[in-house]
Amino acid sequence: MGSSLLVEFLHNIDDVERGKKKVKAIVQNLKSKKKDLVDRAARVDEGRKLDSFDDMAQEFINLFTKLIGSEDGEGGFKG
Repeated sequence: MGSSLLVEFLHNIDDVERGKKKVKAIVQNLKSKKKDLVDRAARVDEGRKLDSFDDMAQEFINLFTKLIGSEDGEGGFKG
């Protein structure tokens, strides 16, 4: 009876170790995808990379100005 408990315990340890390896692989995969998404988001249509927060902020301002226009009526959707 004691040896069967030991065998079950060792199987459980193996299951935990396999689970840890699977979780580690999933986390690495997610980190890689996150890096790719951030890298894609930091590029504008022309392929130019936005290196600083100020560049990214200016690109957002330009995007929304094109979409909704500015205070002086320039740009925006003309429907």
